[in-house]
Amino acid sequence: MREDEVLPELDAWLAGQFAPHRIEQAIDEMTFAQDSTGHQQMITEAHQAIRECETKMARYCAALDVGGDVGEITSWINAAKAERLQAEATLCSATAPSRLSRQEIRTVVEHFADLAIVIRRRRPHR
Repeated sequence: MREDEVLPELDAWLAGQFAPHRIEQAIDEMTFAQDSTGHQQMITEAHQAIRECETKMARYCAALDVGGDVGEITSWINAAKAERLQAEATLCSATAPSRLSRQEIRTVVEHFADLAIVIRRRRPHR
């Protein structure tokens, strides 16, 4: 698709999104979009995985105590330890996503609103 076929519609859409009467709504939408539960869900799932691994390892140790096959149960324990290490690594690397303040978002939105005005006033031959 050619640029000159897309730009007029894209420019119109941007101008509408950042029109003066929509500035507050755009800021609200951008602020809300930052409120993701994905990060918290990842942490919750990692904690759950750690608890499940501890439960498995306790069962495996109990199986050893009653005379289970040492070689087979050791492989199960090693697999559970590996799962636990992976979940712990997820927790260690889980940093909270950075958020923009409402004022920082306003600055970005106002910048784009200014660009939308420039785009509307542009001369195609330039």
